[in-house]
Order: sequence, then structure tokens, then C-alpha cells
Amino acid sequence: MSIVDVYEIDDPTVQDLARFLQSAPLANGTTTSGLGGELASLLAQSICNWTRGVVWQDGGWVSRSVFESLPDVGEVEIETLADGAVVKMRHRATGITALGESHDEAWQDLRRRVVTERGD
Repeated sequence: MSIVDVYEIDDPTVQDLARFLQSAPLANGTTTSGLGGELASLLAQSICNWTRGVVWQDGGWVSRSVFESLPDVGEVEIETLADGAVVKMRHRATGITALGESHDEAWQDLRRRVVTERGD
């Protein structure tokens, strides 16, 4: 998806939704009156872009299909090996396994492998 298809923070649609989100009536009888203007604008931008199939990740807008294909904590089994010197992660949906000397290292490798496997 090209950058042209992304709602910018100052887009009128984003700003209209942000104003609504600052005082939206909720089904439980309350409102979102505590939501600040900046947070409402960022949330509105994310919602608008979600409808166009893009989400914010790691400093830029990416396709929702890429974002949604990444393993999340609920789909990953984590095990420490060799007295904590190695972290093993297995993505349940694909069976892909990654090893690393740290949680972050194993996580990055697992994410890369899952994305490669799914062709995103």
C-alpha cells in the first residue's frame, strides 16, 4: 500500500473522529470524557488507517496482513535451555522454532522466520 493511502494526523476525517472519541457515549452508560486531545487524534488516525489496511509498527505504516502475521505472545511457547543461556521459542500456528542467547534475539529471529514462511 502506498504512502498516499495513509490518513495523516491532520486529515479532516481523523480530526472529526478524534473530537468524537473525546466524548463518545459508551454502551455501559459512561463516556470517554477523560481521553486527551493528542491521544484521541493518534487513536483516530490508527482507526482510520486500520480501515485502509495499514497499522503503525516500528516507526512506519505497514500492511495489516504483515502486522497480523507476526507471532504474538499468546501464540508462542517460550522455554529456557542450558541453565538460562539459551531461549527457545516455538510459534504454535506454524511450528517454526527459533533459538537465541536472549529473549529479544530469539523473538526477532522467530518474527523473521514466520514472516518469511508466510510470504509477507
